[in-house]
Amino acid sequence: MFDTIKVHFFDSTGDAYDCTQCMEDIENGDTLVIPDEKVVGLADTWPVAVTAHAGNLHSLDDGNFETYLHQFGANAGERVFTDDQIKVARAIATAWGFELQTPEYPPKHLVETAEKILAEQRAEKERRA
Repeated sequence: MFDTIKVHFFDSTGDAYDCTQCMEDIENGDTLVIPDEKVVGLADTWPVAVTAHAGNLHSLDDGNFETYLHQFGANAGERVFTDDQIKVARAIATAWGFELQTPEYPPKHLVETAEKILAEQRAEKERRA
């Protein structure tokens, strides 16, 4: 069951971005739809596109919205968007025929974790040798 997720329509990604900064009725995780630019995004302090085209919205380097975390403040380390918010934005983009941003696979954080583990294992092996 989806929580109530608001959808806002804009004439441009520039307007969408600006409105996320000053309109109190746009909340974190609301869906932003900009049909003329084929962009769908999620509202945040730095609004991000779930579509391949971002316009003036930001794009995630790895495209993994599920692992996108707050970097600062009281919510640091917590997820920025819920699964439902991500699903709604992607569903709207897909329904309108907009190309989705493709997540990097494997996700960057998993690669970094694997590299760290391998480095630790190599160091331990060298200590034993």
